[in-house]
Amino acid sequence: MKKLINILIAIYFVFPNTAAAQYDGKLGINLGSVHSDAYVDMIKGALPFDKGSPDSPLSVDELDENGWPLRDFRLLLMDNRPVAEWADEIDDPDVYRVDYSGTYKVSFSGQAEITNLGGPWSIENYVFDSVMNRTTFDLVIGAVGANHGLVIMYFANTKRTTESSVNSGISNLKIIRPGYEEREDQYFTDHFISTLTSVNFSTIRSQNFSGTTSWNIVYPVEYDWDQRKLPTDPVQSDGYLNKRESSAWEHFIDLCNMVKMDIWVNVPISASDNYITGLAQLLYDSLDPGLNIYVENDNEVWNSAPAFVGTYNYNAAEAADLGITDQENIGRRAVELSNLFASVFGQYEINNRIRVVLASHAPMVKWWVTPMLNYINNTYGPPKNYIYAISRQTYFSSENASDESKYFSIDQIINECFDNIDSQIGEDQVNESNREDWIRVANEWELPGGANSYEGGPHTPAGGSRHNIGTQINMHRSQRMIRLLRYNIVNNWFDLGGELAMYFTLVSRYSRYGCWGLTDDLRKPDRNYKMEALRNLETVTALTDITKKEKLVKVYPNPSSGLLKVKLEQGIPADIEIIDIHGNLIFGSKNYQPGADISTRNLESGMYIIKITNKKGTIVEKILIK
Repeated sequence: MKKLINILIAIYFVFPNTAAAQYDGKLGINLGSVHSDAYVDMIKGALPFDKGSPDSPLSVDELDENGWPLRDFRLLLMDNRPVAEWADEIDDPDVYRVDYSGTYKVSFSGQAEITNLGGPWSIENYVFDSVMNRTTFDLVIGAVGANHGLVIMYFANTKRTTESSVNSGISNLKIIRPGYEEREDQYFTDHFISTLTSVNFSTIRSQNFSGTTSWNIVYPVEYDWDQRKLPTDPVQSDGYLNKRESSAWEHFIDLCNMVKMDIWVNVPISASDNYITGLAQLLYDSLDPGLNIYVENDNEVWNSAPAFVGTYNYNAAEAADLGITDQENIGRRAVELSNLFASVFGQYEINNRIRVVLASHAPMVKWWVTPMLNYINNTYGPPKNYIYAISRQTYFSSENASDESKYFSIDQIINECFDNIDSQIGEDQVNESNREDWIRVANEWELPGGANSYEGGPHTPAGGSRHNIGTQINMHRSQRMIRLLRYNIVNNWFDLGGELAMYFTLVSRYSRYGCWGLTDDLRKPDRNYKMEALRNLETVTALTDITKKEKLVKVYPNPSSGLLKVKLEQGIPADIEIIDIHGNLIFGSKNYQPGADISTRNLESGMYIIKITNKKGTIVEKILIK
């Protein structure tokens, strides 16, 4: 890090920061599954009340009109153990645990006997007030250790009132985090808000937070507005009360208003017209009028993988019913969303405040996106009248990261990630799927928002393999991640002409299934380098390009007293510039052949910058002339 800082400080005086705000408004974030860390009242982030396992949630008939249990029940308050401690296979080589220790204040109407079904926690100061019909106790979670972050409790012999029969349930259950008070005006924890606002994000995407993906509703069944999750529902997780969303839209809108970030809504593919206009009206009435609204048809409708197959099948069945292709139906739905939002906001807000996004898989611009745009154009008129932007992912990965036989190190994995990013640049003559192809297509159709990215970041590890998992996880804690993330999103998206890019995701546990989060601990967001990488993105361009693959580039000897040589990756020729600390070009060579001598005999002693540019990128180093 010290070397990088010294380079950037030196370059600062050579290249003044004339584009300080170049990337303002272009970076967004997917929230992911933050419920157990985001809410002050832990009940809102818990799983639905169940009979004894997550596979047996209480039915609607076993809940009162407000969603509280009418019988004894189990509560899985949280399970934030390292993956997969429950199987004695912890993936994280650091065995990192988020610290949940402290005293949680619990209260509810009625009475019950509380049993510990899992986790290192205890109950203290249990009191039942028969006059108030109110139970209170302290839920105490001890110091970090084995199975820390697991809390499962059973409420037995419940009595809703003093006159009620046994096994009649309770109501108004609250579990308030340590350091907080029970308040109606604070949904979210301070550490969640502070981490979210510590990077200059312009936009928040709702897909995981509102849980609007692959609901397995079978066409032609529709989901109506009066079936939606309400902010008054006790549990804000999916499946509760047969309501499909996770958090209520009101909570998501309140969050965007609080942090002053644009909202990106994923509208369920099965949502009725009434649902869509109801959501649009809610946004019109309650979202800060200075915030924009991105609108997407569900999430990854093209994806037929098991986790997404419900949405995929719904679209395919609807397309067959309408006599059009799957791609054409996605285009049709985008226009439908545009028109329904226009019916609430007015047509003049389409592509101004209302920004409908047509999303697809990165390799599919030729096979899916272009047919969508052609269908819209032929059926409704120019897509730019309805669609703000086309959208893809900006993920990158290492091909051999899980191959232990090749002894892949952190540096090797990161170098492969650099290569993977490079492979996504330039025109793809066969599939027309590279990043520049997406940007070109958006420009050809004159879409106001161009091409954006709905998700992106490191896609290594993924898939569930434990091979070389420790090294893959520690790669995310390497200081080189700063350069890698900026190389991906700045040099090879924004600087190519790509627009808004949404990182996936804010926080997650690191495991064989992915290290998607910028951090693995909202309370200590800078314990790795990924949060830092996305702060002050303008630095990358204003202070010229970042060093890439340092081990494959060598300037030697350094210090130099006569002759200098440059070793370049794969011996590719480059343009060489040597610049003094006043910004004067001292030496320039076009098509420099690697290994050739560069004379430094006529240079005065002191510090210089050498800038090396070829088709693989730009590299900057300091050199000392003696």
